[in-house]
Amino acid sequence: MSILKIHAREIFDSRGNPTVEVDLYTKKGLFRAAVPSGASTGIYEALELRDNDKTRYMGKGVKRAVKYINEFLAPALCNQVSQKLLSISIKQLHLHWWPRI
Repeated sequence: MSILKIHAREIFDSRGNPTVEVDLYTKKGLFRAAVPSGASTGIYEALELRDNDKTRYMGKGVKRAVKYINEFLAPALCNQVSQKLLSISIKQLHLHWWPRI
């Protein structure tokens, strides 16, 4: 099953903080997931990509992360077979996107 389209957006989590929500489209339908940050941040948790723009949501906006997903990650992953999650993760690591944002 191939990934047909990926679209990310900024939404608010249950605590009112901005977070990323992604729609993933396949032939079987639309799949949606949001990724709110946890209340605690331990050494084994993923790092957050926040905008640090103090004029928007006290610097907690996620427009940079949304831009990365929509402009770099989505085009790289569309038409990839979704069962190959390991190869998709490896592809993410090889995109070298941080300097371009």
